[in-house]
Amino acid sequence: MMYALMIAIALFSSVMGFISEITRNNITHLENGRKPEAGASIFPTIPLVPAGVVLFAWILNQLHQSLGFLTVIALFLVFAVHWTIFHRKARRQLDKLKKKRKG
Repeated sequence: MMYALMIAIALFSSVMGFISEITRNNITHLENGRKPEAGASIFPTIPLVPAGVVLFAWILNQLHQSLGFLTVIALFLVFAVHWTIFHRKARRQLDKLKKKRKG
């Protein structure tokens, strides 16, 4: 059950990364006078990140019971807070560039 949670956390983190990549690329597009039509590639992130997270948790769990689970959850929470702050700033910048392009 906990390993399924680790996979879910890894997938959610990957989606957050895709959103950031698309936002950053759209900012770059607008700064260079292009339409904001950026995308993101899910391969190899989707198969490798969840596998890496599960392996990392499993190795730490071999050292001490539940250490891997607690570490992955703690790292995810730190990453999620950092991502939220970054993404809000990037969205504001993207929205400002979109308005400037229209106006």
